[in-house]
Amino acid sequence: MIHYRSILFLTAFSKVFEKAMHSRLNQHLHSNTVLVPEQHAFRQGISTEYGAFRLTESVLSSVHQKQHVGGIFYDLAEAV
Repeated sequence: MIHYRSILFLTAFSKVFEKAMHSRLNQHLHSNTVLVPEQHAFRQGISTEYGAFRLTESVLSSVHQKQHVGGIFYDLAEAV
């Protein structure tokens, strides 16, 4: 006779542990201002689409003010 009960509790425990660690890590990052305002991915309430909009707005503003834009590297593969 095989008992699977301990394995079943392990997955539930890992999900609770993951939620707790995510919450504490997020709180630490926000309270110590580790993330820069330009970080848009993996943040609640800020989408990568908003980041693309801000990037476009910034470039257009720089071009309009006749400033030089050296290079822009932006990965849109996972933006959708």
